Amino acid sequence: DVRFLITKTFSLKPIGSVFFASPLFFLFLFIPLLLFALFIVIWRRRIKLHSDTALLRNRKADRIAQKRLKTAKNLMDKNDEPGFYTEISKALWGYISDKLNIPTARLSSGSVQQAFENQQIDPALAADFLKILDNCEFARFAPGKPDEKMDSIFQGSLQLIRNIEKNLKISSF
Repeated sequence: DVRFLITKTFSLKPIGSVFFASPLFFLFLFIPLLLFALFIVIWRRRIKLHSDTALLRNRKADRIAQKRLKTAKNLMDKNDEPGFYTEISKALWGYISDKLNIPTARLSSGSVQQAFENQQIDPALAADFLKILDNCEFARFAPGKPDEKMDSIFQGSLQLIRNIEKNLKISSF
């Protein structure tokens, strides 16, 4: 039971150089504590944000409207006029409902104009919003061909949502 000879060179540490109580030791000790505290803060903030449904709806309004407009674009490419105008109407009404925190049951042209005034949004945007909706309703329910082309209504809807977003960001500062 003879042990092998150690042929490697080994280094000796001088007395007084100990890992315990060194700066690196404290760094390794406190980093997990700081990460845990950061996790708790982020987790509580996330819970608070998700509990405020109005704020959550407001933040998601643009994304949902963009998805609906993308669907409307696909319907426009297929030349499905009734589906296109229905989807544009749903996109605009849903966007305004979510963005300005108006319950769906109270959505009307008067409530939209009142909400625009309360939020100090340009009245011209309210007029554009109502004009696009009127054109959609006319195209959906009136007999004959609509006066406006689908592409101009689609582009107008995109531009309207962008303008409302810009106006709301300016007025919130």
